[in-house]
Amino acid sequence: MKDNIYKYAMKHIAANRINHTMGVIKAAKWLAISNNLNLDANKLETAALLHDITKHFTPKEQINLCIKYGAMSEINLDIPKTFHQVTGAIIAKYDLFIDDPDILNAIRYHTTGRENMSLYEKVIFIADFIEDGRTYEGVEEIRKAAAKGLDEVLITGFSFTIEELAKEKKEIHIDTFKAYNYYIKENNKKIGDK
Repeated sequence: MKDNIYKYAMKHIAANRINHTMGVIKAAKWLAISNNLNLDANKLETAALLHDITKHFTPKEQINLCIKYGAMSEINLDIPKTFHQVTGAIIAKYDLFIDDPDILNAIRYHTTGRENMSLYEKVIFIADFIEDGRTYEGVEEIRKAAAKGLDEVLITGFSFTIEELAKEKKEIHIDTFKAYNYYIKENNKKIGDK
């Protein structure tokens, strides 16, 4: 990773997100090694470092960024919690001049996921979900499963998100539903092939 990206991140990540961010970097590296993934370590670390770069922005600040860069169609105004994945990718692209789609998409979909995710997207999504600072019930079992494969853990992550949001009677992002259905179908195909 380039020094200027690291310095920018350390200056702009909210203080209360630093430990989480470092945990996601560590978890992403662990996932890549545990699953024997041939991923570029610098790209993976850059995406992990920047995934929450705008998490502390207010919804208004994030909407203004989306307006400025023509990205309003990429956010669901009813789900402000997901704005930061879009605005994080905007910052990476326009402030840090990152044009690598692996990095940008890993940031862009780390909260909601999407259908047919790349390996970088999967790793950052899961790393965010299982980093050492996460203490929710069942996280240890999910970490163990993550060392043996990514797709089933994605399904678990999407299921958990959908269940928690449904319990709280909150809107669920359409990308999360689509991702869940996509990976369920893919998993069923694998089972059928056996």
